[in-house]
Amino acid sequence: MASNNNVTLQQCQRKGAALLLTVMDHDYVFQNDFAGEVFIPLSDIPGVDGDEVRGYEALSVITLPMMQPGKKTVGALAVLARREWDRAAQDFVKLRSKVQEQST
Repeated sequence: MASNNNVTLQQCQRKGAALLLTVMDHDYVFQNDFAGEVFIPLSDIPGVDGDEVRGYEALSVITLPMMQPGKKTVGALAVLARREWDRAAQDFVKLRSKVQEQST
């Protein structure tokens, strides 16, 4: 899914800022399956701290375990679901609910 959101360097440097990668198994014959997701703290990505990054030598490989979210009735997603006036929150909840359904 492509996005045209403009995220500033200052937003990336906020405590807790993270990149969410969702991995899907796309099939030609059967339904596409949710394989898992990974959260990468933006503070771990070279250049986010404001330093200039040049060449592949500045980058390193990281290995992270994939998670599969389960349906929860409490927590941040439940709080967002109650924000019926907030379209962005509702869109996010709808997307996350779809991902959760595909993981079961």
